[in-house]
Amino acid sequence: MDMIYQILVLRRFYPSEAVIVALLLAFIPNVIARGLATRVAGRWRPDTSAV
Repeated sequence: MDMIYQILVLRRFYPSEAVIVALLLAFIPNVIARGLATRVAGRWRPDTSAV
């Protein structure tokens, strides 16, 4: 999507900016959401290390 936007609006494609946008909008929120989900799930699971 960012590539299409860049071509239509800016009339040029900047690969480095596309990578930065992809990281900011996709990768980083995914890492944060997975970390939070792991913490919440860890509280619900029984502790199996004591066995």
